[in-house]
Amino acid sequence: MAVTGRSSAAIALLFALALPGYGDESADLRRRLSDVATALASGHPRQAMECFDKQKFADYDKLSGYFDGLTGAYQVDSQIDVNDEEGTETEAKLTVHWTLTLTDSATSLDLRRDAEVTVKLLRIKNSWQIVAMAPLDIFDPAMKKSERNSNAELGGTSEFEGS
Repeated sequence: MAVTGRSSAAIALLFALALPGYGDESADLRRRLSDVATALASGHPRQAMECFDKQKFADYDKLSGYFDGLTGAYQVDSQIDVNDEEGTETEAKLTVHWTLTLTDSATSLDLRRDAEVTVKLLRIKNSWQIVAMAPLDIFDPAMKKSERNSNAELGGTSEFEGS
């Protein structure tokens, strides 16, 4: 099931909620990712960062800067496909294929980026908060496509391995 930015996010979310067998936890997790995608698509990086726990997310300031740069330079559209989901009522880990389509405001040219992203969430005060996400370079506004591909070929490790 894909979660996307813009108006299709609402459609995807409603579809997910209507599927039999989907628990509230799963729908809530997907909704949290949809909140990030929708906020970025709307050009609201601060709203996107509300989905992240400022104390627990180690790269909070770095990601906040990335979101500011992306939304300042591009129209951001996301498609998020959940590949794997595991967890309990209080913590979860999702592996998603995140595709960003960045439309340059000045030239209307599109740049497409995608990555397998691992997202860790904790239920804090009855709300799911993202406490870790890797890799982050997909959101780096200065990252060139060739640099991202080179990094991916190096096969870096994730902070989630072995958890």
